[in-house]
Amino acid sequence: MPSGQRPQQNWTRTSVSCNSGARQEQWSAVILSSLPILCSLSSSTAVQLLDAQPSPLYREPRKFGGTPSPSPSVLKPGVHPWVVDSRRIPATQCLAGPHASMVLLNGVEDGDLRTRVRLEPFIHQVGGHAGMMRYNETTICKPLFSNELGFYQSLPAEMQAFTPRFKGLISVSLERDSSGQLVLVASPHKDNQSPAPPSPKAHRNKKTKASSPDHQEIREIPLQDRSHHDRTLGCTGRGLGSDVPFHMEDPNGNESKLSEQNSHNPWGLRCHRAQLSRMSSQGASNVLHWFVLLENVVWPFMRPCVLDLKMGTRQHGDDAPEEKKRRHMKKCEQSTSSSLGLRLGGMQVFQVTSDHFLCRNKYYGRTLSGAGLRQALCQFLHNGRWVRRELIGPILQRLGQLRAVLQRQGSYRFYSSSLLLIYEGVESPSASPSVDVRMIDFAHTTFRGAHHPHTPAYDGPDQGYIFGLDNLIGILKEIRDGE
Repeated sequence: MPSGQRPQQNWTRTSVSCNSGARQEQWSAVILSSLPILCSLSSSTAVQLLDAQPSPLYREPRKFGGTPSPSPSVLKPGVHPWVVDSRRIPATQCLAGPHASMVLLNGVEDGDLRTRVRLEPFIHQVGGHAGMMRYNETTICKPLFSNELGFYQSLPAEMQAFTPRFKGLISVSLERDSSGQLVLVASPHKDNQSPAPPSPKAHRNKKTKASSPDHQEIREIPLQDRSHHDRTLGCTGRGLGSDVPFHMEDPNGNESKLSEQNSHNPWGLRCHRAQLSRMSSQGASNVLHWFVLLENVVWPFMRPCVLDLKMGTRQHGDDAPEEKKRRHMKKCEQSTSSSLGLRLGGMQVFQVTSDHFLCRNKYYGRTLSGAGLRQALCQFLHNGRWVRRELIGPILQRLGQLRAVLQRQGSYRFYSSSLLLIYEGVESPSASPSVDVRMIDFAHTTFRGAHHPHTPAYDGPDQGYIFGLDNLIGILKEIRDGE
């Protein structure tokens, strides 16, 4: 192709009829061919229309007492016009999956493709290092890593109930708003722009100082204003900012109120600032970054209490350089990762006595002994009045189910992944306890067939992860029994 010439794109429109409850809706899908995206995908990649029925990759939403997330198969026209469905991306060196095509879901008119969404920090992020962004009430997004995408594409069916639903990809750019604030904007794919695929170096986190200016709250905007709708969400844990403040305790147990905006978990806000700083250091604002869209697993909860546990006895990936391996091995040796196979990576728990979330971060977790971790788990279940022991039975049931599933996953190693324990902080005498258990963060997960040059062949289940699960189950049983 001559330099500067725009690649030819072929577009086909077709109508798809899908059942939604008692009514039928006519949708439109724009089928994309020759989509230059990720790694070494050929420009002649064949494309095909998404099946009308949900893919086996997805499960039906489970109800926890709140409104469940919509199935990815029922994204409404005009609401998600730029979502790239990657359920069938072809196998390449960095992606798994035998067959593929790309579909860009979209409202009927070409004009809808110009719609953009301004992302905002996810207010309930308690751990991790990559800034999580709120895409809409039921969906979050985070920077894409090829290993993680390969994991979701090859996800065993029986693990689907224990991971967030994978909803697709979007491209994100860093821009300045009218007041000069740096913001992240999700845009439709442009046929003359193709972002570089994430390389293994992208996993090696550079130490980047977070931007110093206070970050103002970012609202989701399609270009039309929806503030009348968003304001109705402010009284719950699902809104753009929580009316329930977040307070962080220092390592000595002293509570410190944030002098800045505290309608977000302070760790999530810190990650967001670091994310903006990393992206701004990469140059021009027209650089596109690929983000993965995932189910917001705390959406069903009014006051989500969240515990992030780093699982396993090893935290470095197979592709980590020697210096990083040594650093992570030292962290494991000096923490409960080596002795118990789990480490506190972050936490928020709703306190009914003061109507705020009490927060802990990963640095606190690294200081804990085995007894200290047990005490932290007690604190996670304590609402300011008493330990909510009625939650432990349902949590143990989920953990037991997860353990049985992982025992059957030969060759999988979930290095540096986390396990989320979630429950509803608002007690309801008439409702059964609302709890959930999910595995997250698979950037360093490896398995047979992962198409990664650094992947050795592992046999059997991840015993380091299962060791951590066994100890977690044991500690929770002790708390339940009052030991």
